[in-house]
Amino acid sequence: MIAPGSGSEALLSVRAIDLNTQRLISSVLYYIADASEVLSPAVTATTIGVESTTEATNTSAPTAVVTTPRMIAASVSINDQNQLIEKLSSLATPYIFEIVTTGDSAAQSILVADLLKDTLLKNSALIIVEGDFIQRSYLPAEAFPSAATATLTITSTVDNYTMIAKAHESERSLEIGTVTLHLP
Repeated sequence: MIAPGSGSEALLSVRAIDLNTQRLISSVLYYIADASEVLSPAVTATTIGVESTTEATNTSAPTAVVTTPRMIAASVSINDQNQLIEKLSSLATPYIFEIVTTGDSAAQSILVADLLKDTLLKNSALIIVEGDFIQRSYLPAEAFPSAATATLTITSTVDNYTMIAKAHESERSLEIGTVTLHLP
């Protein structure tokens, strides 16, 4: 569950991972408009919609619906003008990427990384591994080293994020392009 803001909305990230290769196989993100009971169990959830009927006249009373604009990004777009993602995906021996993000907060970094993983998995042949997630969730780093051979680093800028690829055995890096978050 990813809750990057101070509100009650969140994203639920559901992923399938091959533990043998650490490869991300499938990713689905679910938007949760009111996750307040999960995020703060002691707080009672607020009513966001009320509908009532009057039995005597059998007509509906006015419906009151309070909606707040969604503040969590729904998707990302990648500006890769030189099609470097496609070129890196089609190498004879493709790199195996882990994604690292830097941002204002840990929750925002996780949100950007998960949206980017979801987008890349569905729209490219880039191989993405989840070594960091496996190490955090299952095993210590010493027992289960990452299978990644390269890193995609996502760094926050004023208007968007910069994406840079770097091979682990090299000091060279390659700026792929920019990543922009989109609200629905």
